[in-house]
Amino acid sequence: AAYNDLAGNIILFRKFQIPSSGLYWLALYSENRVLGTTDYINVKLKKLSREAAKVLVLYLNSIFTIIQVLSLREETRGGWGRFDLVGMWDRVHIPDVASLPDSVLKDGLSLYDVVKKMDVLPLDERLRSMHDTQVNIDLFVAKLLGMEMDKDKLFRVYKAVLKELEILENILRALDEKEHKTTRQVKRSTTTEKAETHTTLDRWMQY
Repeated sequence: AAYNDLAGNIILFRKFQIPSSGLYWLALYSENRVLGTTDYINVKLKKLSREAAKVLVLYLNSIFTIIQVLSLREETRGGWGRFDLVGMWDRVHIPDVASLPDSVLKDGLSLYDVVKKMDVLPLDERLRSMHDTQVNIDLFVAKLLGMEMDKDKLFRVYKAVLKELEILENILRALDEKEHKTTRQVKRSTTTEKAETHTTLDRWMQY
């Protein structure tokens, strides 16, 4: 009963570090419906065709969604963040993919079919290298949104986003260094205390 009531075809990731060498996509599409976990959210399709859902997943992995995620996410530790359905994902602006012209839907499905078969680089590496996979997704989404966008404009957007990711990396690195320093201090303090209070059972034993 829970599967039929709750399972969905779109997966949104809930907890991850951005940037991260293990982060490839923000959202995935599954032909078979799945249930969510503590790490990802499943979205049950409502009045949306599977074809339109695939185009929606392209949008959710575009630079236009990444920018929104960076501004809306609940920061927990530097680049780490929570991406809950309520308060984050439900505030991301989504185009009406259910009403796309047939030509745009066809182009989106063709792109989706190409991308789904590819072994891709992590998200931040795709931006740094201006990889064709990401560029093609973003140019398609720009067209879907009715925006005038070329590669030069897109690369400037990537540069700005990468600068933000660099700041997040620096914050996380500084937090790690602070935690390691605190841990070393605690260990030294504990060792000193143990040295001062060390004794043996002879102190209380009577022979």
